Amino acid sequence: MISQGKIPYNFNCAEFDPKTSELKFPSYLDKKPGLFECPNCGKYYRWLRNMRSHLKIECGKDPKECCPYCSHRTKYKSSLHKHIQRMHPETVSRE
Repeated sequence: MISQGKIPYNFNCAEFDPKTSELKFPSYLDKKPGLFECPNCGKYYRWLRNMRSHLKIECGKDPKECCPYCSHRTKYKSSLHKHIQRMHPETVSRE
């Protein structure tokens, strides 16, 4: 428990194991790479939420974002914006 002034703060994000002198983090905070494997394509993700996003948006799906200036296609709108800025800079407004 840490207190600052009169307001106590109780951090429950980790537990200390006095037998091993180690902090034990909850599984959702585990930072070991390669914990979650996509069941469809075998790609590994550090975080479960990233694998779920991959399954929902990427895995086995065709790119749906199309560049209006060339034949480039991508699965993410942010990637399309980056593509346009890099490959078609003359079309980006300079505001």
